[in-house]
Amino acid sequence: MDKPDLLPGRRGKQLHIKSEEGDYILGFESSTSSLHGHWFRIGDPNFGDGFTLPLNTPIGVVSRNRAHVDLFAVGKDTAVYTTFWDDNAGGWRGHWFRIGDPNFGDGFTLPLNTSIGVVSCNPA
Repeated sequence: MDKPDLLPGRRGKQLHIKSEEGDYILGFESSTSSLHGHWFRIGDPNFGDGFTLPLNTPIGVVSRNRAHVDLFAVGKDTAVYTTFWDDNAGGWRGHWFRIGDPNFGDGFTLPLNTSIGVVSCNPA
């Protein structure tokens, strides 16, 4: 059975994840965008390209509580990145930061398109 087109004409070029806090989609130009009343880019001016991901990159999403959502993805450089939305802190953080580990020779990287599993420790 075919999956329904979430946005017609874009089959195979999107990732849609639903959460209580909003809808998230991997944009068609490799950017990460959000729909929460309107579309906007979840980028980072500290990256030359504003922070883009390879097409079809899986994005891990977890809500720690009703006011906080974390996103996780493997970047173009195979490092793991995260950002968050927190209603109590004014919304999206506006920056992606690397989750690394100096105990790994490469600082901890994963293959492109690796799914990152996430679990909420405080479901409520």
